Formats: sequence, C-alpha cells, structure tokens
Amino acid sequence: MKIFKSSIWLTIVCLLSACDNAANDYSPATQAQPEKAVSDVAGVVLATIDSVEVTKSQLDLLLINMFGKYRAMKMDSDSRQRALDSVLASYALSKEAARELSVEKVRFIEEETRVYRENLLINAYMQTKMNAAALSNENIKQYYEKNIESFGGKTIKEYQLLTTREKLSEESWDEYMAIIAANKNEEKLQTIKQKLEKKNFEVQLHAGVLNKDLFNARLYQFIDSQALNKISEISFIDGKPYLVEITNVEKLKAKPLAEVRDNIRKTLVLQQLKKTIKEQSAKALANSKIVYRNR
Repeated sequence: MKIFKSSIWLTIVCLLSACDNAANDYSPATQAQPEKAVSDVAGVVLATIDSVEVTKSQLDLLLINMFGKYRAMKMDSDSRQRALDSVLASYALSKEAARELSVEKVRFIEEETRVYRENLLINAYMQTKMNAAALSNENIKQYYEKNIESFGGKTIKEYQLLTTREKLSEESWDEYMAIIAANKNEEKLQTIKQKLEKKNFEVQLHAGVLNKDLFNARLYQFIDSQALNKISEISFIDGKPYLVEITNVEKLKAKPLAEVRDNIRKTLVLQQLKKTIKEQSAKALANSKIVYRNR
C-alpha cells in the first residue's frame, strides 16, 4: 500500500529554512546539474513505515504542490530527506491520533475524507466533459452584446406620468376625455393636471427615472416607447388613463469587452459546469441502482 499526504504542516516547518538556503546557493550551473535526488527512479520506494510505502513520485508531487515546481526541482538531497522524514512523522502521528481520538471523531474525519475524494474525482471528471468551444471569443462577444446593460451600457430615461388616483367611473369618463382632447397641444403635463383638478378629478403627477422593476410590463413598455419632450397620446391600462412625457435621455457607455472578458469567461464556465453536472448526473444515476430507506 502507498501513501501520499498533500498538506503536511511538519514538512512546511522543516523545509522553509532549507528552501531559502537552497535558493541562495542556486545558480545556472546547479540548474544544469541538479543534485542527485534520493532516487532517480520515480516509482522507487524511498521508505516504508508499518509496511506502508512512500515513493519518490509521491514525495516529488508533495514538494511541487507545496513549493511549486521551480523550488521543488532545486532542493538538495538534505532538504528532500527532511521532507521524507516529515512525511513519515506525519503518518506516525496520524496513526497515533486514530488510536487516541474517539470513534465518533475518527468516523467524522473518514467521512470528510470520503467527500473530499469524491469532489476531487468529480472535478477532474467534469473537466474532461467541458466543452471548450463554449468559451470561444465569439461566444464571449455574444454574451457581452446580449448583456450589455450588465456592463454599464444602458439608456437612462427620465419621465413624467399623469394618471388618476382611482379608475375612472363611467359617469366621469366623457368629461375626462374631453379635457384631455381640449389640451392635446399643451406642452406641460403640470398644466393638464391643474385643469383636471379644477374639475375635481383626483390626479397625480409622477416624475422619476424609468425602471422596469417599478412598473408592470404594459405600462413600462408604454413609457419606454415615447419620444423625447413630447406628451403621449392617452392610454388606458388596467382601467386607468395615462399620459407620459420623456423629459431627458442619457446613454451610458458600457465597459470595454477587453476589460470584462475574464469575468464573462468565468460566468460562462460556471454556466457550462452547471449544465454539464446536470447532464452527467442524470447519466450516472441511470447507471446506478438506488434504494431509498424509510420511505
């Protein structure tokens, strides 16, 4: 049986000073002729502890994961020996811990280990199923153009909206429409509001920045479709009359694609990952036998 510990704190403690010393002694000459490692054969067994084998390839991978390939490759034999000793000490400690800790704690750790292993396997498997074409420059550009508002490219419209507080009754309908018709050339909604109020109509004049979250779809579309600085024709929506004027329009530029490309790529990766997980999960479940208990 072979072991490999990917995060051993003892190794960090033992190697920090050794790595720094090795870095000071490093030169092109030593790069061309690195010191001979504990073994030149990757699969050779460097040591055993309680019949458990530690190989050179396991030690190499540990050092690369902890310090990077550059620093791991230039470590001298003394540093590698200290790392190997730390691996053995870590194994001995974990074995002792398993004896001393409660059964419940050991089971909990074993379950965490199982979940961690599953996640590593799934992540590696998903990478083989991801579609690289979905992350092409063309797809990134299409996402950018389709979601341009998310990157600041939008049109801000300021509006005024005149309507009644309540739905018009049948008795007041004709009079209300007559006042609107008589003032169809009026340039200010405030003036129309005052004339309606003189006839005892309860009306209200709203002003603000157009936001689709504040209106139902029909009313938003009606406001958004109006021309700048022109009072609209009257429109009845859900039984209430509306007059609208767009008073100001400002177009904001979106952030350049080059500036948001990496964020878009991350979004597309996440979208594709969710889709791939869903598809592959369905296939995996179809090939599995599942029995629910206590149902």
